[in-house]
Amino acid sequence: MKITHEQIDEIINDFENCPVDENTPPLPFNIETLQENFNAQINPLLDKTFELGELDEETLQLLRQLLLIDEYQIYSADDMEFFFNIFGDTIGLFGIKKPDENFKILRLCFTVPDNSREARTLDFVFYAFTKIFFPEGDSVEFINALKANPSVTRGGVIFSLVQKDNLLTVTALAE
Repeated sequence: MKITHEQIDEIINDFENCPVDENTPPLPFNIETLQENFNAQINPLLDKTFELGELDEETLQLLRQLLLIDEYQIYSADDMEFFFNIFGDTIGLFGIKKPDENFKILRLCFTVPDNSREARTLDFVFYAFTKIFFPEGDSVEFINALKANPSVTRGGVIFSLVQKDNLLTVTALAE
């Protein structure tokens, strides 16, 4: 199921109502390091999947175009920058930060997958999102912990999972 325009508006409104100020600790990423770290997780994952014969060359290239953070968008308002990158039409990565600073909040928003293609795409993105915070950690263990408890703190970052209708949101905030 696709993320609707109404849901995107709601995500943006949620950011506008977040109490982010100078005292809100930053996450360890700015836009460039997020892009670099995320893509550094996606590329080897896709390569490994291709080497295992689970993807053909054409699908591999399509997934690179879909899953790499490349043509993201930034909107500025009230001394804050709102970042987002949409992966297809079912997953989005959203963040808020002050200009020239690291993110204060990152959110991975996604709809419940309707089919195996959407589920696999979500697996790739969720894996990379998890690995940017815990490069050496077990992403499956983290995902299971988050499913069991909607608020998990790891490595100085508070992660929360919220579901509203068919939209799930994982929010990352520095502790």
